[in-house]
Amino acid sequence: MSPQNQKKRPVSHRAHHADVANVVTSQNDGAKRAGANAQLTPADRLIRLPEVLERIPVSKSSWWEGVKTGRFPAPVKLGPHTTCWRLSEILKLVERGIDGVKPKGNGAAPSGL
Repeated sequence: MSPQNQKKRPVSHRAHHADVANVVTSQNDGAKRAGANAQLTPADRLIRLPEVLERIPVSKSSWWEGVKTGRFPAPVKLGPHTTCWRLSEILKLVERGIDGVKPKGNGAAPSGL
């Protein structure tokens, strides 16, 4: 069978995540080869949405609305099903505060209790 006639096989979930890990690793390796000034710091790493939402107390839908309107940082797409954010941008957002969003751990009891 010629390559044009072969059907594309779907990529397994595990294989997709291995490819994403290779992309992140190759980005880090490229920065390390660029010299000492390009060394990555922990704040340069990419984080997925669950980790973002641990730091920013909003719902998923509110987060995506904020991304759409520019209130929150734009994501970095690593693949068709893999979206990340730069930790440094999330930390800046936490530092400056977000209008209308209370920081986590403020000690206030939830209303209605």
